[in-house]
Amino acid sequence: MFLDEIGEMSVSTQAKLLRVLQEKELVRVGGTRPIAVDVRLISATHLHLEQAVAAGRFREDLYYRINVIPIFIPPLRYRKEDIEELAKAILQRQNQAFGRNVDAISKDALQALIRWDWPGNVRELENVLGRAMMSVGYSETTLSAHHLPPLGFSVQELAGETGESGYLPRQGTLNERMQMVEQAILRETLAATGGNKTEAARRLGISVRTLYYKLETSEKR
Repeated sequence: MFLDEIGEMSVSTQAKLLRVLQEKELVRVGGTRPIAVDVRLISATHLHLEQAVAAGRFREDLYYRINVIPIFIPPLRYRKEDIEELAKAILQRQNQAFGRNVDAISKDALQALIRWDWPGNVRELENVLGRAMMSVGYSETTLSAHHLPPLGFSVQELAGETGESGYLPRQGTLNERMQMVEQAILRETLAATGGNKTEAARRLGISVRTLYYKLETSEKR
């Protein structure tokens, strides 16, 4: 049996769990007869249980009952070398959920993922990739940096690391500033391809139709 976030368990519930582990039996709600149980317990928590015990928030006797084979999983920010493989595995699952066919992550997207410190660990990585998948076209097979939601650093900073010129507007709403950044990237890519929209769309990882739509939207503003 797996108990997640066991550190958040109330003291009264801790006492009940301790009885189950010690006596290997439980009593159903509303029942009177004990029922023998034979289980193996795996628990997880983000809390420092030793400190919780010292503060009186976690029972010391229960702590020693569950802390038989401790396994420490370091936060994602301390194992960024795992991000690429984790992202690929997550994308495989999300392809089915979102009806996409992404089988690769671009270099700039991977660099952006590695740069972020992931305070929410793997759950946050799953959330970010899920939001990014909604920006990926049905015919696209590569997740690029422009698909990713903002990760706490500017386009200009990321562009400086990838060797591309950046453009970071200082005024306007978030939506307006994101649109300006997008248009700057479109103009820069078109300039680099000599106005070749097919090649520009390929470099940006979007369809030519999407590129025309974005350019037309910009002209109407």
